[in-house]
Amino acid sequence: MPPMIGCLKRFHRSMLQGGSFKKLGNKDFLCFGVRFTMPVGGKMLGGSTGINLFAWDRASKLEYDAWQLFMKESDWNFDNLLPYFIKSETIDLKNNDVFPGPSPKDYAEARKEFEFDDGFSGPIHASYNTIYGDLAFPLASTWNNLKVPTNPNPIGGNSSGVRNERSAVVNGVRSYSAPAYYCPASTRKNLHVLTGAQASKIFFSGPKYAGGDLTAISVSFISNGVTHKAHASKEVILSAGAVQTPQLLELSGIGDQKILSRLGIETLVDLPGVGTNLQDHIYTTSQWVTIPNITTFDILRYNATFLEEQTVLYERTHTGFLNTRGNNVVFLNSNDSIFPHSDVQDLIQKLEAALSGTGLTPIQRMQFQIQLEWLQDGSVPQAEFILNSNGMINPANDTKYMCILAGLMHPLSRGTIHINSTDPLAHPVINPDYFSFDYDLQSLSSFTSIGVEVTKHQPIANLLVEQQFPPTRDRSEP
Repeated sequence: MPPMIGCLKRFHRSMLQGGSFKKLGNKDFLCFGVRFTMPVGGKMLGGSTGINLFAWDRASKLEYDAWQLFMKESDWNFDNLLPYFIKSETIDLKNNDVFPGPSPKDYAEARKEFEFDDGFSGPIHASYNTIYGDLAFPLASTWNNLKVPTNPNPIGGNSSGVRNERSAVVNGVRSYSAPAYYCPASTRKNLHVLTGAQASKIFFSGPKYAGGDLTAISVSFISNGVTHKAHASKEVILSAGAVQTPQLLELSGIGDQKILSRLGIETLVDLPGVGTNLQDHIYTTSQWVTIPNITTFDILRYNATFLEEQTVLYERTHTGFLNTRGNNVVFLNSNDSIFPHSDVQDLIQKLEAALSGTGLTPIQRMQFQIQLEWLQDGSVPQAEFILNSNGMINPANDTKYMCILAGLMHPLSRGTIHINSTDPLAHPVINPDYFSFDYDLQSLSSFTSIGVEVTKHQPIANLLVEQQFPPTRDRSEP
């Protein structure tokens, strides 16, 4: 298990030190003067399940059901996927009922629903925090006062509202694919895992260009600088992640013929959609200084004695401040009263303008139409707000902070991932194309303003001293 993956103690330390994972891209890039960093890769057993921020949740029912609109005869919808969600997890419900808002009766009803919506015998373990700090509950109450209720069962098909976020953690240790699935099966005689290897090409049998099916029959891979080939007796499973799956397909002759021909790669299937439709959530961070006499997780940053005490406690019992994760999360619909009506109407107009434009692919046109309907009827969350009970932007010693991350759930911008070399060890070219639609920039601006507005209300306002970022504008400024 990599040292900063499974252990929350080491994860906290790595976050305090700025992280240690290699970027997939070789440089950062600028967009509207803002610096973005390239995504990180889960090059490890368990893949990216070992590098996310622990959250264990689900989207809304309508979001899963939308998949079926693209594959009319498929069973890809919430109801059919739910049994597999349940099969994968073991949920510890301790502390699921600590957030303000719902009554004891509401939480009791939610627990009954959990019997049908949750799993209690699967390989991935998920649990709730035992330490929340002094900001989580007041912020939840503030959202409640602004008519955004706490959702006692956000994984049952309605993901809207304030939630006490679950984390894929058991006994203070990350629960992810490697220990959950690989380790129990690692002694099987028909399972061989080769680490440090790179898949380089898939080989097929079947007609070229004729529209018939190709069958993957073997895979070449590089290990210790030597290329080998493995032959499949049954199936080849393509599971190289969001970044390297299109890379491997293009190296194998499946993709946009214009891209492949420039690199001298024979086209087996001219499939221009390979490497397109890249989407990601975009977040802004707002930061406040809090009053000094409360508990935030900044103490792990500036108090070496406390950090060492918590380290000893964690190593002995897997409890304490180093067994904590983000917990206060809010998903906001366009019909929530705190969402300005004028902002919603402006966003609808921008989305309609995008739909009427030229240059959209058929799948984009379908996607945008669905997104427009969700925005118009308020049925699916558009914005996410995450509490960070610590400073994230140039924090000072002996100072405590609160940060709110505002995120865009359904961007219109679509990026690409394509090869620029026939070398399978070369990184592909990743172009997220953030803010290529005005809709995304305006959405994120609106959501950031909502996050700032929330902090002006009680009870959270009593705990804040100064808004640091975004800086407040002097009223005398133009």
